[in-house]
Amino acid sequence: MFGASISHRSNVGDACVRPTKDRGRLRYRWKLKVRSERFRDEVFKALVVLGLRPWRYENEDRYGKWYWVFVENKSFVQFMNILKEEPRKAIQWVKGYESEFLRGFYESEGGVYVYSNRRAWFIQITNANRDYIRLVEESLASLGIKYKVKLQQDRRPNRGEYYRLIIGRHSEVMKFLSIVRPVIKNKPERC
Repeated sequence: MFGASISHRSNVGDACVRPTKDRGRLRYRWKLKVRSERFRDEVFKALVVLGLRPWRYENEDRYGKWYWVFVENKSFVQFMNILKEEPRKAIQWVKGYESEFLRGFYESEGGVYVYSNRRAWFIQITNANRDYIRLVEESLASLGIKYKVKLQQDRRPNRGEYYRLIIGRHSEVMKFLSIVRPVIKNKPERC
């Protein structure tokens, strides 16, 4: 309908990157746990394209259904740990792949929202780590997409501050969606 797919924050989940001991053997495992089967499957496909041999799993607990993807690869885990511990170093790998980087970040940490009292759409990407938001900012700037960043306080108990990156103009939202081409199709969330 709009030349791009729409995604929102239904992709709640988390990734874990670390070497672990399993039966006396050091294993290098990366795992992702999400609510969206489609998101998990897109990550799975990307890992296959990278030449890794991922596997999928799903389970249910008292909170609902979870979808998992795992990769066991020492080089990949070490690379992901560098990105996790020193995100500023990642800019060298993002250059030239800004739309792909933004697609992954957007689908895990962002979404399209519509104001309840208007028809205006905006894109929001949130994260507590300022360095990750800076990577997003640099990628958006290189693609010529205008945005704003605000520091917010989470009102929920035992939560801290987070950064909220907003692409607010309709023309910029459409530009973002046409360049980044999100894979997961969901309807905009009202706020």
